[in-house]
Amino acid sequence: APEVLPDITDNGTPLDVSAWEFRKPVKIVRAGAQQLELDLNVLAHAQLGLQDIRLLRDARQIPFIVEHTSITRSVPASATAATDAKDSGLTRWTIQLPQAGLPLTRLACAARTTLFQRDMALYQEMEDERGTKYRELIAQAPWVQTPDHTNREFVLQINSPLHSDRVSLETHNGDNPPIDLQNFRLFYSASRIIFKASTDEPIFLYYGNARVSPPQYDLSLVGDQLVLADKATAALSAEERLRGSATHDKRAFGNGTVALWGVLALVVVVLLWLIT
Repeated sequence: APEVLPDITDNGTPLDVSAWEFRKPVKIVRAGAQQLELDLNVLAHAQLGLQDIRLLRDARQIPFIVEHTSITRSVPASATAATDAKDSGLTRWTIQLPQAGLPLTRLACAARTTLFQRDMALYQEMEDERGTKYRELIAQAPWVQTPDHTNREFVLQINSPLHSDRVSLETHNGDNPPIDLQNFRLFYSASRIIFKASTDEPIFLYYGNARVSPPQYDLSLVGDQLVLADKATAALSAEERLRGSATHDKRAFGNGTVALWGVLALVVVVLLWLIT
């Protein structure tokens, strides 16, 4: 097959990646146009809009375009049902996620119970900068099920970003017995990056920088041609942590928390000295 966009090279500008927290090696099977689907590790640790994604070879950027597809992928999830200790009419299903920060788009489950009407609410466990835990409402919707409904599946759209690795689906049963749910599934939209590359030197995907702006590549001017071209499928290898002392958090409560407490401690010392 003829080379795609032969006048376009994969040589970019140098980039200092000391501020990035993670990277993954990229496996290329053949030279030319490539498509690389971002996995759960990248989606969880990168910015929600993927502004911090960078592709490098020999410390130089490889231009790429981001493709947000309509393809949905499922996330493995296990749910545990329990009755609230303080409210016997409340049923809670705790759903454990593979990791925190996943950009989930919807929750689906099925009911064994044939007749009920409930208001369903989805929460996530959060923790503020002082270490105080609280719950945040993510989504809610009513669910009505009657015996003549052949479809017993419930789908709850998730429009808020997740920061926790655990979510809870809750409902009040009123004077009715608890409903029986099964087959919990979580979904996210697949995202890809498309680029040109050769197989001469190793390529790395960098991500995990909360303060960087999105790149601006001239490759976007011919992005449609690259998307429609015949592309090889690249793959990601194991994740490598580059900055072990830093923890990426999409909540971004502020990196000046430690400095703030230090200033407050100094003010207290000065005030005690003045009082003395």
